[in-house]
Amino acid sequence: MALKTRAVNLWAGALILLLASGAGCATKKELQIFRGELSDLQRELKLLQRREAELATEVKEGERRLAELAISMRESEARLKRAERQLGIATERLEKLAGRSAQRAEKRPPPDSRPRAFEGIDRSLKPVPLYERSLRNYRAGLHRMALQGFEEFLRLFPQHRLSENAQYWLGESYYAARDYARARAEFEKVLKGWPGGRKEPDAMLKVGLCLLALGEGEGGRKALRELIRRHPRHRASEIARKRLKALPGD
Repeated sequence: MALKTRAVNLWAGALILLLASGAGCATKKELQIFRGELSDLQRELKLLQRREAELATEVKEGERRLAELAISMRESEARLKRAERQLGIATERLEKLAGRSAQRAEKRPPPDSRPRAFEGIDRSLKPVPLYERSLRNYRAGLHRMALQGFEEFLRLFPQHRLSENAQYWLGESYYAARDYARARAEFEKVLKGWPGGRKEPDAMLKVGLCLLALGEGEGGRKALRELIRRHPRHRASEIARKRLKALPGD
């Protein structure tokens, strides 16, 4: 605004100077000064015009960006509304499903309190196939499956002729899994359930080895010596003698 006022004043002064020059009143020096100021004014006017053009461009760019932002906001609002609708539909479906599940749970009969077989065990199996399958699992290194099978066998067929063997191999399965405390308990069941049975020497050996593995050295030595005393010619006693010789202090 000041520049325009100055320009008007200079143009007015120039006009007066020209008139004065025409009348012979203005000097040559004064005319040169006015011409220099007019030249400066023209340059400033050009700069001002260029700046105004740049500002106009910036204003247009700002208006364009505002328009794009408004469009983006409208699109975001539309997406938000769609998401809210979808959320409402999903919530309604979940509530309906929850209601149906609750109804089914109310109609469901109470769980069977009878003991159930382990997963993966066919209840229709007969004792011999179940025992043989469990033994194959043990020899294949599938100790967890072997445990399940032998425990299921003993639960279903406690009086079967293979029950002593199943009890013994149950202990072996725990022993192979390095659960020596549980293995010892299962081997002791062999000794209590089938005293004098075919698996007694092997079970006595494993009881002694479990005690040694558990850090009960004196108890382990005592169990191995008792095995040798009661079954001196059995293969298990030979293993017991070698194990005792390998122990420090024997």
